[in-house]
Amino acid sequence: MTVLSAQAPPAGSFWRSMVGVTWLQHRATLVSALLVYVGVGAAMAVQGVRVHRSYQQLLAAGCDVPRPTGNCPRLLDAMGAATGGLSAADAALLVLPVLLGVFVGAPLLARELESGTFRFAWTQGVGRRRWLLGKLAVLGGAAVLLSAALGGLAMWYARPIQAAGLSSRWQSGPFNDSAVTLSAWTLCALAVGTLIGLLVGRTVEAMGLVAAALGAVVAVNLLWLHSALLGVGARSMPSTPSSTGLGTLNTAADRAAGPPLAGAWLLRGWYIGPDGRRLSGSEVSSLWDDIAQAGAGKDPGSWLGEHRYTYWVSYQPADRYWQLQLAQAAIVLGVGAVLVLATVRLARRR
Repeated sequence: MTVLSAQAPPAGSFWRSMVGVTWLQHRATLVSALLVYVGVGAAMAVQGVRVHRSYQQLLAAGCDVPRPTGNCPRLLDAMGAATGGLSAADAALLVLPVLLGVFVGAPLLARELESGTFRFAWTQGVGRRRWLLGKLAVLGGAAVLLSAALGGLAMWYARPIQAAGLSSRWQSGPFNDSAVTLSAWTLCALAVGTLIGLLVGRTVEAMGLVAAALGAVVAVNLLWLHSALLGVGARSMPSTPSSTGLGTLNTAADRAAGPPLAGAWLLRGWYIGPDGRRLSGSEVSSLWDDIAQAGAGKDPGSWLGEHRYTYWVSYQPADRYWQLQLAQAAIVLGVGAVLVLATVRLARRR
């Protein structure tokens, strides 16, 4: 009796084979994804060149001061018109990981199971674990390269608008669309799509469920995770109110704030009364009525000091930006790694 035994190919041959097989099976999807990424990148590059030219005009006119005058308001208005394009770019970059999860991740295993080709693909000496990890590595590597390039381009595009004080890198859109975080979200979206595709086993149904699941993930991130993360380890200090200071600020301190608030992300503001107690909403309203009657609305800091009131803010320092970027990327990649591990284990038992 002759026993046929399938042996795993050498490492170099394995990866060459996986790249070739992945390209043959997913070339239409990969080419489509490349065209979408190139199209979005080209649009951002064109708008970015215009924005950088406008910012150079601002600098040439001497408008890089806290309270510009002369022709600066008109130039700032021209820069402000570019924020619409930046918002559209941020929205597009939030959607791209979802599209990759739907059109690349979901069919990765669902199509194999639906067509029955997994019976052949998983019995060729590679093993389903190496086969699955190899495919995810090839597709994930390509997705990371595209996402990192597009995220870096988005950061370059937004830099003049942020320097002019018309946007902030701390806001949810730019914060999630950097080269670091966009790459992490892309890998996590692929992991979500692959796991759901394995569980459902039918391509169309899996794509619909992945779209719903990733849409929910985006909503949770924008509504909770982003603000929760930026609130971790926040510092507090007395400051001068620029408005009522009641409730959530969620804004970036401008250049006039001075150290240590310049470039920081302001989280919350509140008032402390002469007795050391935090004022309620109705008490803050009454306080500002008193400030208005005293004619101190334009310079409330002096009036508050004379009457022993203090205004406090909680904030994230500017130098913590990249720490929080890496923290979010680590959280997202950790979730993605757990999903990949679950997918591998389920695939081995199938």
